Amino acid sequence: MPQFFVLMVNIEKELIPAGTIAVHRGASIEATDGHIGRVEEFLIDPEQHLTHLVLQEGHLWHKKELTLPMSAIARMDKDYIYLNLDKETVKSLPSTPN
Repeated sequence: MPQFFVLMVNIEKELIPAGTIAVHRGASIEATDGHIGRVEEFLIDPEQHLTHLVLQEGHLWHKKELTLPMSAIARMDKDYIYLNLDKETVKSLPSTPN
């Protein structure tokens, strides 16, 4: 008698309106002079508008989270966020409390 296996897979469907883009946690953030970190969190105002990204820079033992205003973003695609700031300017932005 044949055996059957049931494989269950969660299917996620994103409903992204035309002309917009979805940015995910972990997306790479690029300053004008190279890679600076990854998206750690999103800050939303009471009207549900995205106001800031929280950037995680550094490595395992020396991680730092910086608050990045939306005005610092030059352009985005699915996996990358490109800033209109250099690394030095980004590192001078306010950090989030730990």
